[in-house]
Amino acid sequence: MAFDKRNFWVERKGYEKDTFVGEDGLIENPHPDYHVFLLRAYIHSGVALSLGTEYPFNDSWDSGWIGYVLVSKAEWPDPLKARLAALAEVETWNQYLSGDIWGYVVEKVESCDLGHEHATEMDSCWGFYGEETAKEAGEALLKAYQEEVAA
Repeated sequence: MAFDKRNFWVERKGYEKDTFVGEDGLIENPHPDYHVFLLRAYIHSGVALSLGTEYPFNDSWDSGWIGYVLVSKAEWPDPLKARLAALAEVETWNQYLSGDIWGYVVEKVESCDLGHEHATEMDSCWGFYGEETAKEAGEALLKAYQEEVAA
């Protein structure tokens, strides 16, 4: 990793800091095989990434250009759809960086002789990005177990 003033970047052979970007911060040397999008980071009590320059990603103290998101032109020929794919990837990275990763546990609850309940784990899965995604997956599995028991 390298930096100058408030800009920082990860160096990789063939994709150095100025590979695609000129002095004015705009893309000057497009890649023949990839759509190139500038990636910015805001680092202040956590890390957030963005393709945009809106606040706080334009903050001169806590943000800066960190590198690029490259999207295959073969897979995403349309530039607008390629940008949407890059935005989705950045959203996933932000979920990872903020700890927005979830799991679920499906349990079978049975009553014991003394009126207490006992739970037996039937299934579980972890690593879902976003709470809603984990809820949907867990509820779908629970429904499948309920249908199996009813049959």
